[in-house]
Amino acid sequence: MYSSYGSYNRREPFFVLGKFPMHITQLVFVALIAGLVCTIFLGAANIFGSAAFAINGNSSPKWWTPFTYIWFTVPSFWNIVGLIFFVIYGSRVEADLERKWFAGLMVYLWLVPPLLLWAASALGGVFLAGPYLVGTSVFLAYSFMHPHQMIWSVIPMKWFGLIIMVAAIGQDIAFRQWPMAIAESILWLGMYGLLRYLGNAREWHLLADMGFSWERNPTPSHQKTLSNSRRSPKLKPRTVIDLKRSSAVDVILDKINTEGIHSLTEKEKALLKNTSDEFAE
Repeated sequence: MYSSYGSYNRREPFFVLGKFPMHITQLVFVALIAGLVCTIFLGAANIFGSAAFAINGNSSPKWWTPFTYIWFTVPSFWNIVGLIFFVIYGSRVEADLERKWFAGLMVYLWLVPPLLLWAASALGGVFLAGPYLVGTSVFLAYSFMHPHQMIWSVIPMKWFGLIIMVAAIGQDIAFRQWPMAIAESILWLGMYGLLRYLGNAREWHLLADMGFSWERNPTPSHQKTLSNSRRSPKLKPRTVIDLKRSSAVDVILDKINTEGIHSLTEKEKALLKNTSDEFAE
């Protein structure tokens, strides 16, 4: 579903840089590129201690590093992948969300990871720097929103997203980087919950794609029978009609209409009364 680009282009940008409208995604991307350039020319060793978010046995993070870690962009393979993911899929996610919610999502992906890592730092050392996690999370956000869209007309987004999540968390577990594994799991689960709350997340139906299906909360047949029997109203047994008596009653009623009730004999009155009492019961 690329139709969202239309609504994205119709939105009023913050400003126009030359011929390029600058939205939130473009502004953040330009800032990340600026961080990459500064890291290259100033040297990673010179700014690592003051920009990256790190916790180990000998040091603790400075109060500003939860804000600056993302700008420490070493030109590594994964950081470049994170930048590409961010600029491509960030634009698409921004097109599908209201501006305030997309801005909130950016703040969430920026500031929540260091808080989660700090909370789990008792399980091991922590290091966080660069836009890789933010770029990957934006890609997963788009996967949550458009799980059935095809990539290169070959693989749905949901399978690509699943591969990335399993690879990232699996690698952390393999290297016993427990804080990062916990932080990524909570971060992505919370992001899915937010998109679900906004009505933008879709179910992946992975098991259905693999041929598995089941009925939710199946009711045993004997319980269905019992339930139906309880719901069915109890009907009174039908009265067996005596056709001869019914004919006689009809004759008596006709006689009343033509000659009056005073014309009935005692036997006819008794028959009419008995019939009336039976129907009353």
